[in-house]
Amino acid sequence: MRAREWTAALAAGLVCALLAPGCFAVANLDRFEIEPPACTGNATITRDYHWNVSEIVPHVRELFEMKVVDTSSQRVVAAIVYDPIPDVTPATLEGTLRDALPPGSYVARFWGDHSHDRLFEPSPADHAWIQPVPENGCFSFVHAGPFDADISPIDHPMKGNLSVRLTSVGAFAGKPLIFHASDQSEAQVGYYRLGALPTDVSTAPDLTLFDLAVLDTTYTIDAFVDLDGDGLESAGDPVFAPPPQGATLSTVFELDLGPP
Repeated sequence: MRAREWTAALAAGLVCALLAPGCFAVANLDRFEIEPPACTGNATITRDYHWNVSEIVPHVRELFEMKVVDTSSQRVVAAIVYDPIPDVTPATLEGTLRDALPPGSYVARFWGDHSHDRLFEPSPADHAWIQPVPENGCFSFVHAGPFDADISPIDHPMKGNLSVRLTSVGAFAGKPLIFHASDQSEAQVGYYRLGALPTDVSTAPDLTLFDLAVLDTTYTIDAFVDLDGDGLESAGDPVFAPPPQGATLSTVFELDLGPP
């Protein structure tokens, strides 16, 4: 199914991933040109989730996954995937999901696929961490050991996966694809960066944000092909949005990047 006609206009209400104060020298891996987060929220209100993971050089070209988990309910409220971490200098992952954190306290559970098999395995095969998210929602982490956090998948009975399945890449094979997932309240809850679109979609895996979807909640996907590879949604980048879907245990959005 064709997702949406290409548009050169930026859907300003649906973009995210911001620069943090004092971080303007960081490479533009996943940020959009809007105001940086204030980092002044607290646990009693809904906040943006901003992540900054720096000095991640040992994991460039590896799959990286981060889940933000409510410490009380153990529910995943936000998910970030780099598939893989870009090989650029400086090696810093940074972005923002708007209104991703409801009132409450959270931890970030994240890992780098050091064994290159796309499956989490305890250290030393893979490197994993569990770190608290500050009350203001602005998370910062500098790569360091120890790497032995247990981030085995959380099996929550009311949570499912959100996936994007490519049905055509048109003329964009080899180009990066970035998409965001938002829930029915327009809170941005997921970010996925695919480093290079495949030539053959028939053998390409689904692009999945695991354990994210709340059943009976409607989700939307907004994607763009990053033609210049700078992580920014520019006016000339093709933009796509498949129809909204109600979440199930495995919700799949089909994405056709072919010509209209």
